[in-house]
Amino acid sequence: MAEVLVVVEAAGGAVKKVTLEMLTMARALGTPSAVVLGGPGAAAPLADKLGEYGAEKVYVAESADIEGHLVAPKATVLAQLVKDVQPAAVLIGSTQEGKEIAGRLAVKLENGVLTDVVSLEADGTATQVVFAGSAIVKSNVKGGLRSEESTSERQ
Repeated sequence: MAEVLVVVEAAGGAVKKVTLEMLTMARALGTPSAVVLGGPGAAAPLADKLGEYGAEKVYVAESADIEGHLVAPKATVLAQLVKDVQPAAVLIGSTQEGKEIAGRLAVKLENGVLTDVVSLEADGTATQVVFAGSAIVKSNVKGGLRSEESTSERQ
């Protein structure tokens, strides 16, 4: 199965619930891999919990440059990882920081982005809550998720 990257959100050395939910969703789409973007030592206290929720790999980018709430360096590192790994999808929490990283990542990769996704099917169809929860829509980004056939053809 294709790899699915999950950008980890953490606070106080603990993985946030949104990350655990995305790891669970990623298992339905492919092989989940966690991406920790933080300051020096950020990944060590998170690794066991990430593995417990299905992360088969943990990519770590630790640097004083990406510590805290600066999103530009995080998006740059994540874009390079996506280019190197060629995942089927990248899941990022629908938080203020997550949305900013997702937007910057979409621009860097010249790809689309869907926000406020509550479920995602293997064919790339996303269910989104819009208009402050008053409507639910089905959406799809062309060029997003890759099927196993296209993965095989690219190799």
